[in-house]
Amino acid sequence: MPRGWVVMSAPPTSPRAWILQLGNDQLTPKACYYGNELVRRGLHTYYFSEDRSGLSRSTIERHERPAEIVPRGLLRRSWRLVQIIRRLRPRAVELFLSAKPWHLLAYLMILRLFRVPIVVWCRGEIRDYEKHHPLRRFAFRRVIRASRAVLLRELHMDDVLERNGVVARETTSFFPNSVPLGPEPNLDGRRTILYMNALRAWRHPELVVEAAHLLRDAIPDLRVRIVGATSGRASYLSSLGPVEEGVQARIRELGLETIVELLPFTDRPADHFRDAAVFLLPADIVFCNYSLIEAMAAGVVPIVADVDGADLIVEDGVSGFLVPRDAKAIAERVRLLLEDEPLRRRMAMEARRRIAERFSVESAAARLFEIYASVIAEPAPRARAEPVPASPE
Repeated sequence: MPRGWVVMSAPPTSPRAWILQLGNDQLTPKACYYGNELVRRGLHTYYFSEDRSGLSRSTIERHERPAEIVPRGLLRRSWRLVQIIRRLRPRAVELFLSAKPWHLLAYLMILRLFRVPIVVWCRGEIRDYEKHHPLRRFAFRRVIRASRAVLLRELHMDDVLERNGVVARETTSFFPNSVPLGPEPNLDGRRTILYMNALRAWRHPELVVEAAHLLRDAIPDLRVRIVGATSGRASYLSSLGPVEEGVQARIRELGLETIVELLPFTDRPADHFRDAAVFLLPADIVFCNYSLIEAMAAGVVPIVADVDGADLIVEDGVSGFLVPRDAKAIAERVRLLLEDEPLRRRMAMEARRRIAERFSVESAAARLFEIYASVIAEPAPRARAEPVPASPE
């Protein structure tokens, strides 16, 4: 089999109603949350994803997703996309903007050729729109303007799009991240302090280390877990080296090697939530961090930076704490939660309630289904059905 042409599950066929997910940089379980719910409403999702981290392959295999990893090379991936469209006849495509601009433009031409309606998901790429290369901005504009629905996952994205003349805000919908609520968590015996995110400078993981240093004498059994390193994953393509190296160096300087664990990025967050008491996110941007809301759903009390939008997730003093980006302030709240077990339990259940009420994938999927129903209300002309091989062997 040629390198890159990897079909990880049995190729599906019509007459199922298919949504094709395209342009994602990696396929992790969270990328399948909505697909898992939409299938209950008769819409099946096929994932045509990049694998920049090495996680897509394991997700497809472990969760038996109807999916494949895109081939390398513009011509090969374009031809494979044509094959998939002719075989599945998707009712719509949900297109992510993570792909390279020339790939996005090629996808757009193919989707227009087959008259497949486009739903665009806007994530962090739009937040940084004005910093992007002109070619990338051009690709974003063309794709967004050609879409029938534009879904914004973060705050103020509509301002960015309107300010740059990409699309008027009345054509967009605010659609933040959401997560499965999952079974009732067991809150017994939780003591671990957890940071779970990529180690980026604007997330300030060094403050987690500094807070651990302040707590080491007050909390004899202190255990801190920083999950998101890339040095333990040879396949993870990352430019975060200096931040990660700085965290490692600070752990050594403060003699915290037996207290602070630095662990690789994971696609199994639940393994860490089970014994976590507190979730830390001292970041410049808190809303609507996937790991944060997953942790809250699992009954982990959040302590996050008091920044724009954080109060939309965490009710200060009720479902978690909002604090300055300061190690001392973080340490004080951690100590309070670890020393007051009834308070921690009460806030853990309030955190879970908050997610159930506002950020559960079950309720969000109902709204997403309505959007897709409106997008495909007038189906595009079907491509001629012809037998197409699943992939070259």
